[in-house]
Amino acid sequence: MKKIIVILGDIASGKSTLADNIKEDNHFLCLKKDVIKECLADQIGFSSREENLKLSHSAMDIMFSTSEVAMNCELDIILEANFHAPDLKRLQKLVEKYQYQSIFIFLTADLDILFKHFQSRVPTRHKAHLSMGLHHDFQAFSRYVISSREDIIERNFPTFDVSILSQEELYRKVKHLLMKENFLYE
Repeated sequence: MKKIIVILGDIASGKSTLADNIKEDNHFLCLKKDVIKECLADQIGFSSREENLKLSHSAMDIMFSTSEVAMNCELDIILEANFHAPDLKRLQKLVEKYQYQSIFIFLTADLDILFKHFQSRVPTRHKAHLSMGLHHDFQAFSRYVISSREDIIERNFPTFDVSILSQEELYRKVKHLLMKENFLYE
């Protein structure tokens, strides 16, 4: 059966790294919203938070359109993004339309740990991901993360707390789950 692995969760929780690790060991097409957004920002540019938000929405639209093409071709897919409730509803419609087996993996962590990780990435982060200024303000960062969590709170996803897991441990646990659910084979 065709498979889709959806990786979502807190900002700076290691979603992209996990997606890359899964992709490295398997033959899944991997689509990451941030990579698309960076390309859009480089080509189109932005001069305000509102324009940057439009880039985010466009990146999500492109990721969904590309996913649908991949689903039509019956490819196994990994999607990674900071999905919100409307995005998840949209994704569920695609999963049902193309009859994909799906698993959603949620990454979370203690707010202090997330903030430190977010700050440590600032020097190498693309400017498209810094327009909100969250790296300067722990309270604003915390409000953003908490509101993002509330947006999908009613969902029951396998959840991994990266406060207590190294990237290697996280990948090992997720890989075990994916094998148990018949998404991956040894």
